[in-house]
Amino acid sequence: MHQLSRIHTRHIALFCVILSLTVVETTHADTVRYNVEPVTLAHDYAITGGFIETNGTMGPLAASDITDYEINVAGSLPFVFQPVKHGAKVFIEGNVLASAETITISRSEIGQVFPFNYLLFFANDDNDDSLCSGDCLQHIWWNGRDKDDVYILYNYVDTIDGDPDEFSNIGKGNPVVIATVPEPSTAILLLFGLACLVACAWRRRRRLVYS
Repeated sequence: MHQLSRIHTRHIALFCVILSLTVVETTHADTVRYNVEPVTLAHDYAITGGFIETNGTMGPLAASDITDYEINVAGSLPFVFQPVKHGAKVFIEGNVLASAETITISRSEIGQVFPFNYLLFFANDDNDDSLCSGDCLQHIWWNGRDKDDVYILYNYVDTIDGDPDEFSNIGKGNPVVIATVPEPSTAILLLFGLACLVACAWRRRRRLVYS
């Protein structure tokens, strides 16, 4: 009886380990959601957060690999970049790299003119006639063309005159982490570990009671 109880306890522990590994694996199986890194830009603008979701591609990304996104920009002319915005598009050139933990971009090679490394979210959304006399162009751009740093640029452009109504940028070094995967798997593993300990303790107590 004692031997059978020990076998059952081992089975419970083994099952918990396998289940925990399965949870971690399925977190990154199909789509991967990255949290956009907050960045303070010039002229009191800032990227305050959001997410980029991919189809799970690891390595160089193409625009078609991005399945959903939300980029929040705060400032005097704020904007939220989303696929539902009018004229929404995503452009990627060069090496924008995804791993299981991050999306990163590096400065292009010295002397490289085109294609240089960049990730661009674009919209053509006239969301406030008091700010735009016609359609407005908005884009947020991680640009690796500069010889020293990757630049992050936010543009809010009135297409009537073609001049930027707001232009904000900042150099952020090389490489730049655009977004990171949050770590819910750690909490999940802790919960599974606690459940396993409870299950094992319950089996041990039950064995003692019946012995």
